[in-house]
Amino acid sequence: MASRHSKLWSDRDWSWPDEDIHCWKHLHKHGPRIVKDITRLLPTDQRNLVIQAGGNCGMYPYEYVKRFKKVVTFEPCYRNFKHLIINNPSSRITAVNGALGQKSGEFVPIRNSTKNSGATHVTTIPKIATSFAMTFALDDLGLKPDLIHLDVEGFELEVIQGARRLLKEVGPLLVVEIKKDNRFLFWEYLREFSYTESGFLENGDYIYEKKR
Repeated sequence: MASRHSKLWSDRDWSWPDEDIHCWKHLHKHGPRIVKDITRLLPTDQRNLVIQAGGNCGMYPYEYVKRFKKVVTFEPCYRNFKHLIINNPSSRITAVNGALGQKSGEFVPIRNSTKNSGATHVTTIPKIATSFAMTFALDDLGLKPDLIHLDVEGFELEVIQGARRLLKEVGPLLVVEIKKDNRFLFWEYLREFSYTESGFLENGDYIYEKKR
């Protein structure tokens, strides 16, 4: 467990995995302006609750809690989760060591990358798994988020399939880092709930809004 200093991310020390190289560089390429750009998509009175996954080592939750009243973040990798907790002592951040998914209470195989802590993902090949994570369906959380921000490395469709009631009744703004292979299926699924793909951010994340 290492401590690294970042001037870009609040000029402070961060608890960080010793072996990680690529995630630290990636986050410093895009910086906290990504969260700022996402927040600007919502008026001030719609910045109450954001659900964010994956939380990684806590930089995004740290930025979100400056702008939203409440943050709920999910991180399936326990190694990352330990750093997330250390980096975010705020009582307005609820951190869950688990994965969002289609159903609650399942255990999915997780593949971790030692040199890229941001590449942790649900794998379809259990024999290469480095750990397992419990799943939580968004509909089962009993929450009404203004924003859902997903960075779940290819598991986007499964996550949103667990949010049918939420998409229909609440209609939160969605910002998603989505793999090209999944983009069409993801968009087709959202059309049932009157969502449209309205744009994208500089880091490639797509924006989906519900037609009112």
